[in-house]
Amino acid sequence: MNLDEQITLKQIMNIKHSLGDTIKKKSYRNHYCTRDICPSWEKLIEWGFATKRNLGDLGGITYFVTEEAIEYLNLRGIK
Repeated sequence: MNLDEQITLKQIMNIKHSLGDTIKKKSYRNHYCTRDICPSWEKLIEWGFATKRNLGDLGGITYFVTEEAIEYLNLRGIK
């Protein structure tokens, strides 16, 4: 599987947004909250680029970016 051919601009923008629009290991945040399952984020989970936590009784989902995603984007010069 060649992720360079599969990862979308939307997924890259989602990662950047969840990290405060910067691709760094020490970002001031690392989360993306949504009410419903997001297929774009679910694909990132499949690739090992994100994890998620269901908010239970509160409803909704929080997605988190993994170190692997940060490394992948950094190696490609995406900042």
